[in-house]
Amino acid sequence: MAPPDNVAFVHKGSVADPSELRRAIEAALSDSREGLVISSRSDDDRLSQLSPVQMSVLRQIAEGWSNAEIAQQRGTTTRSVERLISRTFDALGVGDDDKHSVRVEAARIYCQAFGVPDRPIPSGGTA
Repeated sequence: MAPPDNVAFVHKGSVADPSELRRAIEAALSDSREGLVISSRSDDDRLSQLSPVQMSVLRQIAEGWSNAEIAQQRGTTTRSVERLISRTFDALGVGDDDKHSVRVEAARIYCQAFGVPDRPIPSGGTA
């Protein structure tokens, strides 16, 4: 879906100097897509591969929800959530190794792209 006229999104991590930001602003004001700063960050590319459901569960992971809390909120089983999370991690290309937790790495990718989300209280639970 294309953005509305005279609107552009410029990721702060993709702007190396003020002239790039100026070109992006001018492109948005003229409704030209030429000169827009396109982020080439691999995290952005990985996030674009996620389905809306996978993006939703990734946000819940970044908010600190457990698999059981996600399952309760989604009205499904913990095992179903585990499979969904596994497919999400696969789509992101993250995996466990001796130095990194896959769940923490996935949350880091989300937080770098969108910031740290507020954690709502799950229905029927406490934060």
